[in-house]
Amino acid sequence: MSVPVNHLNAAQKKWYANLVVAAILADQKIVKSEIEFLKQIISVIDNPADKKALLSQVETKKASPLVPPPPGIPPQTLAAIYLELCLIMISDSEFDQEERDFLAQIARLMNFSDRYINDLNGWMNTGLEWKKRQQNFLPPEVDLDSGPTWLVSLPAPQREWYAQVMISTILLDREVDSMEMEFLKAAISLVADKGKKNLFLGYIKNRFSPNLEAPPQDFNPAKLVRVMVDVILLIALDDKISVNESTHLERLSKLCSISATQFSALMAWCAQRVEWNNNRNPLIGAVKMAGPGAKEAAPKPKEIFTPRIFECFICGSKEVNHFHLRVGAALVSNLFGRPSFIKEGDLVVDYLRHKIMVCPRCFFASGEKAFFKKEATDKPPVHLQGNFKSQWGHGLDLRKKRFAPFLSFLGAPDPDLEFVKLCFETAAQAQEAMNFNNAYELNWEVAKTRMDEAEVLMRGGQKAEALEQLAHVRHLCEQMMETCRNDLFLMQAAKTLFFLALYREDKPDANRYLNFFMQLGDKGDKLDPNSKAQASKLLPLVKRSFDNKEQFTPSALDGFHPKVEPVKKNKTA
Repeated sequence: MSVPVNHLNAAQKKWYANLVVAAILADQKIVKSEIEFLKQIISVIDNPADKKALLSQVETKKASPLVPPPPGIPPQTLAAIYLELCLIMISDSEFDQEERDFLAQIARLMNFSDRYINDLNGWMNTGLEWKKRQQNFLPPEVDLDSGPTWLVSLPAPQREWYAQVMISTILLDREVDSMEMEFLKAAISLVADKGKKNLFLGYIKNRFSPNLEAPPQDFNPAKLVRVMVDVILLIALDDKISVNESTHLERLSKLCSISATQFSALMAWCAQRVEWNNNRNPLIGAVKMAGPGAKEAAPKPKEIFTPRIFECFICGSKEVNHFHLRVGAALVSNLFGRPSFIKEGDLVVDYLRHKIMVCPRCFFASGEKAFFKKEATDKPPVHLQGNFKSQWGHGLDLRKKRFAPFLSFLGAPDPDLEFVKLCFETAAQAQEAMNFNNAYELNWEVAKTRMDEAEVLMRGGQKAEALEQLAHVRHLCEQMMETCRNDLFLMQAAKTLFFLALYREDKPDANRYLNFFMQLGDKGDKLDPNSKAQASKLLPLVKRSFDNKEQFTPSALDGFHPKVEPVKKNKTA
């Protein structure tokens, strides 16, 4: 809990506790990940009657009315409380409309400025994206929401090995803070053998990091991935990943037989977590309150992006331009759930026009920062290794010819639409070239790139070409429905096909994918925990959208977005 509760008086603590309970109940569901927040907040309250009232709210699922904060709470503490509520909202990897409305009401009660609310919500959206990314590489049977309870069922040798891994990780830098000491205590509690326990206690006392060892042979491979994730989450608590920690993780991955592809995805996930965590305290410190009757100026375009230069893994060029999106930028998503443009006040910026990075030497293109070298220690993702480099080089002459008329737009703040189209097309070609074995996860990446290009084209007035891209997306997703065996990716494909059907006004096709989600819902406990949670979120969305299908037709939309009704002015005499 990052909120300085010891600096709050009894009335302020009670208000804060009621807010946390209201946040947990915002979507009328209490999931495992929210129970820890509940335990923490109840421990903050000293008055037994107040504790009983909080538990009564949880039992009846009726939260107290939301009220402004009591006087005397510093603005920075209000910001920390708001971010704590954000963490509750996204703890289940979802963010429903009820939760959006709840946070909007809290932000008004706390009297933050509009610009600062955008920054806070941008931080939360980054965290939500990070949590959702775990679905790209975790086996379906790995349930992160289970907490430490999954360790109880492990045999004693496996628990002892897990404890040694955690002790080895924490003692890498020979320093132990209070939080790490709690982790060490938890690790020691897993060890039943007195000799092993004394050995491990000696490691801790002498601040000695034991060597990593191979896991017991009967360790379930999916649970070994869970061990890797636990270690990564522990390392990601720091403000950076050291070279020593990176080497440690790589060695552990090899001992656990984690594939190079999966390890690259895990490391990128870890780096994103570290960056997100590092942005939290500066954001709290930069709190801005709304003045009485003040109207904020919209940010200038140059404040939205920060130009950066990356290195190309393919050819070594150190002139790859990247427009780094400011943390907190208010991204607007389209019909398909894809972030499309930035809207802050009266300012609208076509974010997607700046998304694709292109190497000016070999013209490798991608919208993912992981495919370019940012630091000296960065290693190329597994998809760029092997034969890909030479394969990409074979088409260099053609790419040079195609990009020749547009070289002046590389790194330009206002690129031409034809140049942007070429960038997206080249990025899709690169993804397809990487996908030599027709992997469903890379098919999904191509589908996302095509959806983003369709958005750019539609906003640029090229509707026919946009619909062509959606036809590509439909084909890719239909292929995934036939060949993919991963429920999480199947749901992404089915959701896309469902909204494509609504857009095409194809009721039978929409009904087919509605039935897909209803059948998933009927499977219940047969689904793995992650798939079950995702299905429970998507099924209500799909049902609600089907019932309101007329809202998703071309005539009801402005491109792929709801139409904005003009403000009606009152007539005056």
